[in-house]
Amino acid sequence: MRMDKTTAKKIQIIQQLTAYVIEHGLADIGLRKLAAVAGASDRMLIYYFETKDALIGEVLHAIASNLAAQLDAVL
Repeated sequence: MRMDKTTAKKIQIIQQLTAYVIEHGLADIGLRKLAAVAGASDRMLIYYFETKDALIGEVLHAIASNLAAQLDAVL
C-alpha cells in the first residue's frame, strides 16, 4: 500500500520529534522549537496537526507505542 505525501510527512515529523522529546523532554518546548527540530515552519505543523496539543499527543503516542513494542519483544 502506498502512502500519500501528507501522511508520509506527518510520520517523518513525528519520528524527528519523538527522538528529540526522548532526548530532551517536553519542558519549555514551544511550537517554533518543534518546527525547527522537524525542519518545518510552525504554520506547517499546524497544517498537519491542527494544534500543538494534537502534535504533542501524537508524539507521546508514538513513544508509548515504541515502548510497548519493546516490552512485548522482551517479554
